[in-house]
Amino acid sequence: MQRRRLAPINICPFCQAYEESVAHLLRECSFVCQLLRVFQIPSAPSSDSVSWLGWLAAFFVSLSEKNRRLLAMIYWVVWFARNKLVHEGYKSSIHETSCFIKAFVSEQDTICRVEDHASPTVVSRWETPPPSVVKVNFDSAFRQQDRAATSGVVARDSEDLVLAACVTPHSNISDAFVAEALACKVAVQFAKDMGFLNVIIEGDSLTVVKKLNSASHDRGANKVAHSLAREFYYVHDPCYWTELVPPETFAAAEADRRFLHFNQV
Repeated sequence: MQRRRLAPINICPFCQAYEESVAHLLRECSFVCQLLRVFQIPSAPSSDSVSWLGWLAAFFVSLSEKNRRLLAMIYWVVWFARNKLVHEGYKSSIHETSCFIKAFVSEQDTICRVEDHASPTVVSRWETPPPSVVKVNFDSAFRQQDRAATSGVVARDSEDLVLAACVTPHSNISDAFVAEALACKVAVQFAKDMGFLNVIIEGDSLTVVKKLNSASHDRGANKVAHSLAREFYYVHDPCYWTELVPPETFAAAEADRRFLHFNQV
């Protein structure tokens, strides 16, 4: 940054004691060294005879698989915290940073355990529910630049007839996972408000679905809800339809109907 004249002084933003470089930040900075101690990762001594990349490779190979994963996470978080400090003036504490890393690792461990024990269900196209059961599909469209999202929900019966559909806008959404989780919540509430008693809730957000029932789905079974969310990307108020879908999503619904008819013939 100093060479490009974007920073007046090339000093490490964390320790404020040494010249900033990737080698210093990830190997020598007191901020990183403290994080390594928190996670009980043994630090490797540096040597003038070994390049920074050579040191990093040797350090990485010397660690256990668990500590390699932690080291990669620490480096990623430190670089993110460095940019936040330089560009926004916010300095994360060791406690705050280590808590974030622990929470993220815990979340990843949970997902891995679900993957190990799940009975995967591969769905290439939408399938009708059993008789007297309503299938409610949900999806979301997330706009990161606006921190906004739109939920799309459609309910169909065992004869592939559309019973109802809706789109719901959301604001102050932090990420795509939150958007998908909200879409699932909207689907459940929508089914309740419509008075559906026997319901299957189906979505294609892998993380949300895994947390709900440990089954995997793909977007091919969810095209109508996905089309609703995408076509009504910028609505400001909730919209509802009964016994039909809007023209913008009619093609997706018809594609499901033709596919089902073809497989029944």
